[in-house]
Amino acid sequence: MKIKLKKYPSTNQTRIITALLLTGVLSVGSGLTLMKNATANSAKLTPEISNLIANRQSNRLPRPVANAVRRDLARRQRIPIRELKISDYSQQTWRNGCLELPQPNELCTQALVPGWRVVVTNGKQNWTYHTNNNGRSLRLATANAPTNPSANLPPSVRNAVLQAASKRLQQPISRLNIMQSQQQTWSNGCLDLAGADEFCTQALVPGWRVIVGAVDQTLVYHTNQTGSAIRLNEQASEITGQQLPQNVRNAVLQAASKRLQQPIARLNIMQSQQQTWSNGCLDLAGADEFCTQALVPGWRVIVGAVDQTLVYHTNQTGSAIRLNEQASEITGQQLPQNVRNAVLQAASKRLQQPIARISIMQAQQKTWRDGCLELGDINELCLAALVPGWQVIVRAAGQNLIYHTNETGSVVKLNEKANQVTDIQLPQNVKNAVLQVASNRLQQPVSRLTITQAQQRNWSGGCLELANPGEGCTRNIVAGWRVVVDAMDSTLVYHTNQTGSAIRLNEQASKIGNNQLLNNRNR
Repeated sequence: MKIKLKKYPSTNQTRIITALLLTGVLSVGSGLTLMKNATANSAKLTPEISNLIANRQSNRLPRPVANAVRRDLARRQRIPIRELKISDYSQQTWRNGCLELPQPNELCTQALVPGWRVVVTNGKQNWTYHTNNNGRSLRLATANAPTNPSANLPPSVRNAVLQAASKRLQQPISRLNIMQSQQQTWSNGCLDLAGADEFCTQALVPGWRVIVGAVDQTLVYHTNQTGSAIRLNEQASEITGQQLPQNVRNAVLQAASKRLQQPIARLNIMQSQQQTWSNGCLDLAGADEFCTQALVPGWRVIVGAVDQTLVYHTNQTGSAIRLNEQASEITGQQLPQNVRNAVLQAASKRLQQPIARISIMQAQQKTWRDGCLELGDINELCLAALVPGWQVIVRAAGQNLIYHTNETGSVVKLNEKANQVTDIQLPQNVKNAVLQVASNRLQQPVSRLTITQAQQRNWSGGCLELANPGEGCTRNIVAGWRVVVDAMDSTLVYHTNQTGSAIRLNEQASKIGNNQLLNNRNR
């Protein structure tokens, strides 16, 4: 989607948009937001025109994002900032915390990040950036990137992808837009998308990864070099709730609006999937809560707002709805600016990372029980008084840091103990299973083991990507966890499924200390 930085007189706005509609110039990318902003209508205009005007206003690149990108490029290239102009931009939803531009060996949060794709030029050269919504997180993608994302895509591949997407979405090709295309080398003849029990030739296959956008949906395709073989990546695609019943949509948006203190017009349903929950609590039981043990058909709905993502579980009608706190990213939008600045500066100093690479993942108001914010040293004298403040979770360089602050940010303390346990979202049953396996392996009591890292992963087979020689593994995608356990001079890396019923040790990534090797040999 290309938006030119040109302002039209407001008196001509309706006439211009109407003309665009008649000539079919409006891109499908704009349609993505039109569907999402359909809650805000003008009383004086037709719904279509009102939605187009709302889209035009909401899709304007925020000034802080434009300034952040220009400043970063000026610093990198030593170009005077006045010579840099924004030539193109579009709203994007990145699929991870690295804005889809991870560094080698970098760990990325697996959550949707609303943001922008911005092209900067000095008249001679173009640079493309990926940013979050406010520009505090940004990454340089490519220099001299082609404006047309499918410029290098072979026509045969382009046609095959568009035909497949048209058939899948029941949309004419004229309403589809290729948003991104990248050359890839797939590791097998199934283009890295094997079905259950499917046999794939084990040979490298050069090809393409192509993203197609239509209405409020995004499809990701894997193809070979010519387009004669093409597969839809269901997991990476966002087939986003066109079929979501209106009563469920309304219930979710109202709940999210109340939670975030945001008007519904500023919220977007980013994804919805039909689910069958295993109990009456929609798989989100509270502590000691009794849940009816019956299957409940319903929906899993992801709502986005600014730099926040909420994940809801609902029943089929929306009369029952629960927030999945663990899967959501409630990212401190209400956090006072002085507290935000203080925490980011502390994290930057601690991790030796620039503030632009640090993200605030969560912020919660707290009332600490003492003047040391509940983080006093053994010999530290702490004032025995209630202190209002914040608990802020920061992520950078693959690490989570947890800070306690007072109300103004003049006192900031790192929770060292909590930061050694970065498995904030790790389910208790997975945690228990991993610790028990590690305890048996190391012959150490569980109390001496520490989970230092946990990340959600999608493994490419039933062996969790750790097959033994000659072992037959199912070829289906298995959602689960990568968990790191530390004990004295040993580090164990485990792959698990989602429940912890399947666990495998990654021998190559693990480190068994000398003391532990001696213990194992003597057994």
